[in-house]
Amino acid sequence: MRALISTLTTAVVGSTILAAAAAPAEAATGIPLGVAGYADMVVDDAHGHVFISDGVGQVLVRDLDGAAVTSIAGLSKPAGMTLSEDGAALYVAVDSGQLVAVDTTTLESTSLDLAVDACPTDVAASSGLLWVSDPCGGGSGQISAVDPATGTETPGVVDGTGSAELLASSALPGTVLWFTRSGSVLHAADVVTSPAPALESRATADVGSNLADAAISPDGTEVVTASGSPYEHPVWSTSDLTRVDTYASDTYPNSVAYRPDGMLAAGVSGIYWPDVYVFPGGSHTRLNRYNFGGTEAVLRGNGLAFGAERLYAITSEYASTNNLRLQVLTPRAPSKVTVKTDRSTYEYGRKAKVSVKLTATAGAQRQVQIYAQEQGGVRRLAATGTVPVGGTLTKGIAVKRATTFTVEYAGDAQADVASGKDSVKVHAKIKTRAVDYLRKSGRYYLWSASKKAYVFGNVLPNHSGDCEYFQGQFLVRGRWGYSETTACVRLSSTSWAGVYLKGDRRLIPFPFRFRAIFKTAGGNLGTTSSWVYGKFVSGNGRPVTPREAPRGAVAALAAPSL
Repeated sequence: MRALISTLTTAVVGSTILAAAAAPAEAATGIPLGVAGYADMVVDDAHGHVFISDGVGQVLVRDLDGAAVTSIAGLSKPAGMTLSEDGAALYVAVDSGQLVAVDTTTLESTSLDLAVDACPTDVAASSGLLWVSDPCGGGSGQISAVDPATGTETPGVVDGTGSAELLASSALPGTVLWFTRSGSVLHAADVVTSPAPALESRATADVGSNLADAAISPDGTEVVTASGSPYEHPVWSTSDLTRVDTYASDTYPNSVAYRPDGMLAAGVSGIYWPDVYVFPGGSHTRLNRYNFGGTEAVLRGNGLAFGAERLYAITSEYASTNNLRLQVLTPRAPSKVTVKTDRSTYEYGRKAKVSVKLTATAGAQRQVQIYAQEQGGVRRLAATGTVPVGGTLTKGIAVKRATTFTVEYAGDAQADVASGKDSVKVHAKIKTRAVDYLRKSGRYYLWSASKKAYVFGNVLPNHSGDCEYFQGQFLVRGRWGYSETTACVRLSSTSWAGVYLKGDRRLIPFPFRFRAIFKTAGGNLGTTSSWVYGKFVSGNGRPVTPREAPRGAVAALAAPSL
């Protein structure tokens, strides 16, 4: 039986007790299997394979990521499967009265013939023998023992089984459990190998109604069952089958699997609620929940199996075998990334203070990546850092346009992947330059009254093709007024534009000033430059700044009648 045996053939990995999840994780859409049925699943981490029997005519072989490897076809209703105790072979119970042995290295298969009219449904490995459930045998069903080395079969190794349909071997030496679905009765037995193979029943228990699955803990001391009722996953002692605990799940349990480190996945027919509830080893506090998506993707009965780390689940449409898919999950504690900047709006080129908090497993610092993406730009890695336990990571990142900061945590063996984001707005910046002036006196640039007074504005970041506007004012009787504003002046390829005021001796008594205006566009908020003050003076001279720099479109500002 896949969920029980796979836990006994993979290396044990470390485990950390984690906090409960607040909301179910949405699982991926899954990998289409392209088959019309499902019976059982076994994970063989050692050889990198997942075996799936379809109950119709083949066993699919997938890699640990779920990609197709091959299939073992031409089988008659392949049902329960198990790995041998040494992991060298996969045994498949087929309806044609055989066990099919698949070499887990070469994937070549051979057959072991059973008794006439046998219809095996499940197989388990213990004490060097294969234990086969055969509902057709002996009229009312029986369990047979098969020596895989010789093919010798010993039928009827236990009396009064009813119809044995599910089998499991325990990590405790010489223990086999079997289950009757129709009566939902669990049996525990000791293995006898001499003088003839036998199972000596030592305890039974009624585990509810509509038994669908069961899994034995890695240490062999407990077994967890999944029945349509009760609406939970009970825990039973394998020594005497007394009920010792419960995993809280939800209505209509139908699957259960153990990971080698003791992590437990409890599955239900979750049409309107999560499908799988995961509990870390040694704890009954829920680690996470997974929802496969309502009636379009419901967990199949006995549809869970663990590898050394990942959890595999079989889903289909509700009450049908349509759209059978393999879901591949890595159960971890949910994490949360919170991102906050110290301000919502910044001046061009200023550093946004990005603060990051990470809620994950306590007791470990975790590295995060901070990505910045300007409006209309590509995402770039702006910073990396480690979030201290219970603390905050803060990074200063210069901003030039509206920017979204996304912080990503890649997850690890204990904590899940998480991300968070925050966005900021950024004002453009305008750098002004007076051109062709004769000299400067205090704050005033002095231009010859026989020339033109030029002022250019450079918008940062580059806004080539966008509009820049210029405003001019005159100082008359001690007050600035007579405002004039140009129409749109298109910024050059280097983001420059300019304005000029034609010199006139009549303007010599009246100081003037210009400023550049940029309105919101292209990921920047609008901004206005500081004033550039000027005067016209008599006479000519050599300009301080050549007219050639900078280059850009220039608008004329008309002087008012003063």
